[in-house]
Amino acid sequence: MNMFCYQCQETGNGKGCTTQGICGKTDETANLQDLLIYLLQGMSFYALPLFHDKKTTDTEFLRKTGVFVAECLFTTITNTNFDAERIIALIEKALVQREMLRGLYLANAPAGTKLPDNASWMPADRDEIFRKSLKVGVLDEQDADIRSVKETITYGLKGLSAYAYHAATLGFYDDEIFHFTFGALNKVGLNTPMDELLELLVETGAFNVAAMAVLDQANSATYGNPEPTKVSTGIRNRPGILVSGHDLKDLELLLKQSEGKDIDIYTNGEMILAQSLPYFKKFAHFAGNYGNAWWQQPEEFTKFNGPVLLTSNCIVPVEKGYAERIFTTSVAGYPGVPHIEEDGGTKDFSALISLALRCLPPTPLNEPDFMSGFGHHFLHTAKDKVIDLIKKGKIKRFVAMGGCDGRDRARAYYTERALSLPEDT
Repeated sequence: MNMFCYQCQETGNGKGCTTQGICGKTDETANLQDLLIYLLQGMSFYALPLFHDKKTTDTEFLRKTGVFVAECLFTTITNTNFDAERIIALIEKALVQREMLRGLYLANAPAGTKLPDNASWMPADRDEIFRKSLKVGVLDEQDADIRSVKETITYGLKGLSAYAYHAATLGFYDDEIFHFTFGALNKVGLNTPMDELLELLVETGAFNVAAMAVLDQANSATYGNPEPTKVSTGIRNRPGILVSGHDLKDLELLLKQSEGKDIDIYTNGEMILAQSLPYFKKFAHFAGNYGNAWWQQPEEFTKFNGPVLLTSNCIVPVEKGYAERIFTTSVAGYPGVPHIEEDGGTKDFSALISLALRCLPPTPLNEPDFMSGFGHHFLHTAKDKVIDLIKKGKIKRFVAMGGCDGRDRARAYYTERALSLPEDT
């Protein structure tokens, strides 16, 4: 066994990937991600008392630390970052930040305070980083039940970290989310009893909702509330750039930099949210949505013909048909794929724009247009009409669906369920 990862629904044999991830992640990358999380637990050992117990009241320092931890956790989500070099860079940065926290903590700690390994281990070189990555991971916890709860908490922390990270990109924070994350990571890294872990698991769910609320506020305040919109899936007759992932700030920067350049910008995947936001509609070169589910990337990215920008998950193993025109930014990463770094609060997307001008327009996928943008703000304004339709018997049921189908044909539950619902649903 070279690795162990079972954080996604496609995990090997429904039990865990042990040689390479079904997602395409190598054992080296998987082990390095485990080590990164191990070090975040060590950072949290110091951050929890420093920030939560008010031993330091530096809000900027708190947020810098919290956003870094969120970035690292987000990076380890399935299909987000396959680049071992990028993970090593985060490990090295985590060690620097942990040592800074350690100095502040020990300045107020009793002499002889015992420190856990994740808060004290320090490598001499990169070779030692690789060796250590083989010794820490999911299976370190021997009790299968406790392991299951700990990993569920960890995956929940990854989710709320994604929300918190995107919100922070737009300048919105809830410091209690960072306090909770530090506390939860610390408890997961220690020998915490099952009853406390179960309580922590419930809290993790509650803080996911809190993090979503902050992100909702950030998106709405910055780009407007979603509004019912007919989304075009057609193409225009000039080259384009396809943006996938979740980072609306990246989309905004790209739209501004590409304005007047005789190219169009399309959305893919969960970036579809932008299609219903008022801010983005003001750009004449903001085109429609191109493509379907994440696992159809190889075929659809090939047919797009122009540059593709991945701002977060999901990214699948890159294929030859588009390998020379795919880029990553933010938390996304893939070996050999150019990565657009932030510099002084902005990013330079000129390489994508220059490449796009040399590409053909997208190949049509011949998909039907569809409606989007029925967010809670709109539903609140329409509540009286909805209530009236219910009283008249024209709406008889509501069905809430959350999740996604998989590439395996046996995993088409949501599609099958939606198609089976009565017309008056």
